[in-house]
Amino acid sequence: MKKNLVVIHMESLSNQILFQEMNNLKYFMKMKSESIDFPNFMSSASSSIMAFTDFFYGNDWELDLTTNFENDFKIAKKDKNLFTILHSEGYYAKGIAYPKPWKDEVNTYDIWDVPNNIYDYSSSNEEEFYHNIFNAMENAKKQELPLALHVWDIRSHLYYTDELKEKGKNFFERRSLGYQSIDRTFKNVVKYLDELDMLDNTIIVAYGDHGDEFWSHSLNGGFCHSMEPYSTLVHTPCFVYDKTIKPSVNKNLVSLIDLKWIILDLLNINYNNKFDDIGCNALQIEREFVFSRNLLANQTSKYNGVLRKSYSVTNKDYHLIISPLGLEFYMYKVDPHNTFNLLSFFAIDNNAEILDFDNRGAWHTHFRNVMRNDQIEDIKENFKIMYKELLRYVNKKNQYVLDNNGTNILKHINFRKIKEQGNYQWNA
Repeated sequence: MKKNLVVIHMESLSNQILFQEMNNLKYFMKMKSESIDFPNFMSSASSSIMAFTDFFYGNDWELDLTTNFENDFKIAKKDKNLFTILHSEGYYAKGIAYPKPWKDEVNTYDIWDVPNNIYDYSSSNEEEFYHNIFNAMENAKKQELPLALHVWDIRSHLYYTDELKEKGKNFFERRSLGYQSIDRTFKNVVKYLDELDMLDNTIIVAYGDHGDEFWSHSLNGGFCHSMEPYSTLVHTPCFVYDKTIKPSVNKNLVSLIDLKWIILDLLNINYNNKFDDIGCNALQIEREFVFSRNLLANQTSKYNGVLRKSYSVTNKDYHLIISPLGLEFYMYKVDPHNTFNLLSFFAIDNNAEILDFDNRGAWHTHFRNVMRNDQIEDIKENFKIMYKELLRYVNKKNQYVLDNNGTNILKHINFRKIKEQGNYQWNA
């Protein structure tokens, strides 16, 4: 018997937010503890629709020729949508979200391309949303088909709301009510599967698309995500729940673009990909790096440039970002907010070699015990490797744009400068 699949897209949930809102996500935390947990999971984008597309197609190239989301939206269909594959394998494939987004890019631009099927935004309240989820499960069971269901509760997004969320007296309460909604959604999904005797034969995959930060690095016109892919935005929770698999913690680096391939493997579906630059089954392959970005490769920076086109590469200890402001390098496990650019202690030459270390006047034993010679060498070695990986990644993106008559690329000159630390009190 084929396994059922339920995927839950966790809107605006990073690991940082999870820590802050843990009391409002108690059922989610329970499920996480009973699952294969991926603490080193990274989203491949810092905005929802990019993450949504990356998940379904298992690569981060599908939208790259889009110049803007308003009137020049393009999807390349380099590979098949995961749920289209499952539909062809005999699955009852359904996508359900609530509330409806202000613009339906998913159906309008055929991101969700399951035959004779649209992604369902019809729910007008929470009760209808849960009713539609139950109906999808029940319909699959009645038709004796395996279920493939994608659930997207959008109420945890800063912009979206409903009458329950609006009961909050201020932003803090409304935010928490949004995450309580996610928790109820998890609880009801499991409850309905159990009521229909489907839970024991179902894999549940949950992933966070991005986080939010409140103008920590720059104002960005007021945006709380879609800016540079700091780890506060792209280090998100992810787990795979299956009652037949023993709970564990998988410490491999995992990208959002890997989930399609992990799922196909868990469902024992053989699929020959049409496109080579894809994710991998990170349960079996140990990655060295994952990549993220905030804008598409040919996308213009909207709103007079308040969003800067940026890319990042991450390994298990460091996070390197490139933007028009230059390079930023963080020890993101100990500096999860990405507040101090390590490159402030160095200069780089034209070969991306880090030059001599400058302590900038830091003399205390605290500093000296962190920045021992072995740690300085570790920073240099990792930067050199990650710089080359990020440059290679950006070059491929740029070349793809140029080969298709695009122009909105990230210039190479930005790889030759270090982002200034800003109004930093070096001598205090």
